[in-house]
Amino acid sequence: MIAEHDAAIDDVRYVLTLIQVLRDEFAIDTARNFAAGVSNSGMFVQRLAIEHAEIFAGVASIISSIPEPLKDGFQPSMPVSVLFINGTDDPFVPYDGGEVTINLFPNVPRRKSQPSRGRVLSTDESIRLW
Repeated sequence: MIAEHDAAIDDVRYVLTLIQVLRDEFAIDTARNFAAGVSNSGMFVQRLAIEHAEIFAGVASIISSIPEPLKDGFQPSMPVSVLFINGTDDPFVPYDGGEVTINLFPNVPRRKSQPSRGRVLSTDESIRLW
């Protein structure tokens, strides 16, 4: 039931609609749309920039990288300024790419395996793609 609910949610459409509503209501310089996000939100702003480069002047991803599934379709329609702020010792989002993990209590034994949080490209590869 939760999976069907999640599949019906279109976060990208929501953000694009929100931007349009704000443009309609306020005097916004549409050449200066920026998005920033931390962790999963940082991966999301990468998706926004890749799929809708015409809308964003720049994006910033903090403790995040480009999710591996976005690599094959990486074809932004135009250049976008991108900032990555990542650490080489991040225990959750690996700087060198790979499995995203959440292990807040590494010294506590786990009863069951944790669900996959997906995989990311390395920070260096993400920068090269842009």
